[in-house]
Amino acid sequence: MSLKDKEKWNQKYKGPEFLTGKEPCEWLSANADLLTGRGTALDIAMGEGRNAVFAAQQGYRVLGLDISEAGVQKARKLAEENGVRIQTAVVDLDNYLFQPQAYDLILCFNFLDRRLFPGMRGALKPGGLIVYETFNLDY
Repeated sequence: MSLKDKEKWNQKYKGPEFLTGKEPCEWLSANADLLTGRGTALDIAMGEGRNAVFAAQQGYRVLGLDISEAGVQKARKLAEENGVRIQTAVVDLDNYLFQPQAYDLILCFNFLDRRLFPGMRGALKPGGLIVYETFNLDY
């Protein structure tokens, strides 16, 4: 991602309101029974952290990644408001190296970079779950 992307997302997330709300993605909450709550979760491009916080509430140890410092700060605040802990990191996903077989759950919502797919697959532990939702103009 570029510096321009970083600035764009910092600008979007800088206000006090949560751009996408504080509740998890509808699909994720409706299918919470698929989540074991055991192990480690990775939330890629987590934004303001609503899905990372939800995963932590389910029992996962969570690492949330985003390019925006403002988004990451709001994610930490949301976790604190909900009485859970999440680990966060400000990263440029163009340069991020996934840890092999490190995660039981990988979340990615509203972000599409197909170049990340092999790394995501390699970062998943055997029997793990990837939950991916993105916008598609064709459907």
